Amino acid sequence: MRDRVRATTLLALRWQKTRAAQMPTTRSTTVAPAKPERNFRAMAKSGRTPGWSVEKRMLFPRMMNSDQPELSRHRSSFSARVRLNGCGFTAIMRNSAGIISRVKCGEFYWIFLTADLKFVFFILLDTYFLANDQCGAWLSRLAGRFNLFYPALLEERVHWQKYISADFRLEQLALRQIRAAEPIKPFLFSPRERVASFPEPLNSDGKDMPALLFGLKGCDLRGIAVHKKMFLEGEFADPFYARRLENTYFIGADCPVPEPSCFCNLLGLKPFFTQEVDLSLSVLDDGWLVEVISERGRELIDGNFVPANGSQLSQRQAQRERALAVLKQQNPKEWNPNLAQAIAERTRDRKFWADAGADCVECFGCLVTCPTCFCFLLYDQGDAERFERTKVWDFCYIPMYARVGGGANPRPTFVQRFINRFHCKFMHAKNQNGFYACSGCGRCFTTCMGRIDIRKILGQL
Repeated sequence: MRDRVRATTLLALRWQKTRAAQMPTTRSTTVAPAKPERNFRAMAKSGRTPGWSVEKRMLFPRMMNSDQPELSRHRSSFSARVRLNGCGFTAIMRNSAGIISRVKCGEFYWIFLTADLKFVFFILLDTYFLANDQCGAWLSRLAGRFNLFYPALLEERVHWQKYISADFRLEQLALRQIRAAEPIKPFLFSPRERVASFPEPLNSDGKDMPALLFGLKGCDLRGIAVHKKMFLEGEFADPFYARRLENTYFIGADCPVPEPSCFCNLLGLKPFFTQEVDLSLSVLDDGWLVEVISERGRELIDGNFVPANGSQLSQRQAQRERALAVLKQQNPKEWNPNLAQAIAERTRDRKFWADAGADCVECFGCLVTCPTCFCFLLYDQGDAERFERTKVWDFCYIPMYARVGGGANPRPTFVQRFINRFHCKFMHAKNQNGFYACSGCGRCFTTCMGRIDIRKILGQL
């Protein structure tokens, strides 16, 4: 532990009133809460800890870099001393009345602070720094273990590229820009693949080299959340999707400067990562700040990384706050909190929907580039000797998409298919899964030949 240093986040938590009534109110009382659940750490970071509500999040300005470091953060009359002890540390809180509490329990620490029942909760986060002159070498080492794909700036647009040592140039790596023009969907949900054959079996030994998507953005993950619901839950799990997902590593990168087409904040998302990837990367002026999110991500950190310091962590925090401010400024009006119900009530207003989709030329660009769309078509080919089944992407704007046996079509007109898209993403998905099947990435707008902006449509509901 002497050489392993971690950034420390300090959370001030307030015990809920229902439980506070059972707690003592004497300032010198020591409180020893029950052992946390397995997922308590992730819940605490998101403010969803059972029985607790996050009151304030503070970041210590200095790193722990010795066996007996001291960190202090003054608030009223208390300070904190943190001492590393093996795999954990002991937290000692003091105020004018002396030592209030000393608690040691692995990675989780509680300290009873004052008579108004405020507590402090320490979370240890693995955060490291990689200098600019080491970044290219790290990517090269990763490419030796993975099929590495990265966002490259080509002709003023960001596109996914496969890492090839002879062609790669670090200056083409587009980490400060927004998401790539293409979603990450094709890496996991193939546009076209054989799913069955007879009599020859499919070659699916699962021994492919693992893939690594380097530099994906926060909006890319909403597509994975939707596809997990579609392909991995219910009576049947898609083995092809499951295998690709298990065989893919994710290194996410912050969006430091969102563009006018971005609206992830309207969906409750953020332009950075705190979970659901293996590593979270933030680009600073002199290098990359990398936070370990998963155990798989920990395996990707090597000896060229050094512990992040308080200045670097502060730069990341300031950068993230600026990005959130930009999103808030360009998307100031929040959507109807009962958007699904509003869409259902407006469904029969054909004039509203016809006007909203009047400029559509049915190019399907919005559906091809959408990270959450999951429609597919199965078709069979064969003869007397052999048979094969293929799965391809399908799109709900296609006139024959909903046609059934006998030639009946419940959505023969474009306006009906246009409405169906909003039903799928903003009504059915919300009602069934609890979240919208939209990431706010803005690809539908930047791709659209008619410049249809769904923010304006949904903002009128």
